[in-house]
Amino acid sequence: MQDDLVGSWRTDPSDLRSLKAYGDVSLRFERNGKLTYTVHLKDKDQIIQLTYRVEGNCLMTDQPSAPREERVEFSIAPDGRLVLHNPPPSAPTFYVRA
Repeated sequence: MQDDLVGSWRTDPSDLRSLKAYGDVSLRFERNGKLTYTVHLKDKDQIIQLTYRVEGNCLMTDQPSAPREERVEFSIAPDGRLVLHNPPPSAPTFYVRA
């Protein structure tokens, strides 16, 4: 499943709920376990460097500068979008290939 993630993703422009809750976000997954999380703000980009690994259908992320592992289930939808299944009551977040 990790190979399915490798590359760049951006918040699906039709996912208005996620855009409102989290902003316009890009995810860049590298094969070596590095993840660049970028929030595109009006005047600048906020970049967070993370590490990641995949266990089954779970994405495990960690921020080395403030270690705390986060875990979220994910899937690739039939239409090719990346879906992060956020814990309830949050709705899923959808990303498209960038």
